[in-house]
Amino acid sequence: MSCNIKTADNNLLLDPYKIIQKKDFSVGVIGASSSFQKDGLFVDDPFASIRETVKKIESKCDFIVLLFSCSDQEYSSLTKLSNTLGVDFIVRSNTRRKSTDGGNGAVPIYSTGDRGKILYQFDLKLKDTTSPLIDVAFYEKSINTNQKRINKMTVTPENQTKVQEYQQNIILNNQIIESAQNTLQFKSITLNKMVADNPFVLKIVDDAKLKIIDMGGPSILDPHYGHKH
Repeated sequence: MSCNIKTADNNLLLDPYKIIQKKDFSVGVIGASSSFQKDGLFVDDPFASIRETVKKIESKCDFIVLLFSCSDQEYSSLTKLSNTLGVDFIVRSNTRRKSTDGGNGAVPIYSTGDRGKILYQFDLKLKDTTSPLIDVAFYEKSINTNQKRINKMTVTPENQTKVQEYQQNIILNNQIIESAQNTLQFKSITLNKMVADNPFVLKIVDDAKLKIIDMGGPSILDPHYGHKH
C-alpha cells in the first residue's frame, strides 16, 4: 500500500489504504513512503498525502494505523508532526533501529528494525475511543529507570528528597497504567534457527521481492541473510 507513490499520469501506483473489520471494530491501515526511486514514478509529500487519506477513511474506522517507509531524514519530521496526521499508531520501516517503546509523543511510533530478524506483536485494548492510547512499554521503562536510580543511591539525608522523587514517579507511572482505558502492549520474537520457516510466508516474501524488482523499487536485503533457519 502507498498513498503517495504516483505514476507519470498522476495516478496512485498502489492501493492507498485497507480497512480491516474485526467483528464490530474497524481498523484502517494506511501505507506511505518518504522516497521511491524509479523512472516514471514520483512521490507526493507524504504528510499531506497521509492527512488527505485519513480524511477519506476516518469516519469508517475506529482506529487508524500508519505503515511508513521512512528515511532517517524524514524521521525527525515524523516525530514532530505525528500528532497532526490523524492516525493513532505508527509503525516505521526502512531502518535498522529497533524500538523498545513508542516514544513520548502523543502517537506511539515503533521501528521494527532489521527485516526478517524480529517479529513484533502489538496488542491493542480499547474501552473508550475518546481516551488517549497508553503505550504500556513507555511507562514500564520509566518505572524501571526510576527503580534502578533508587537502587544505585546510598540512603542518606541528602539523598532522601531525590529518592522520594523517584518513588513518586514510580507511583504515578503505575497509576497511569492501571487507570488506562486504552492500552498498547508489544512483544518482540527473535527469528533464529529455533524458529522454522513457514512456506506460506516465504512465498509471500518471495513474490513481493519479485514485484519490487519488477517495479524498479529500492533494493531490499534478503530477510534470511545470516540466518540458519
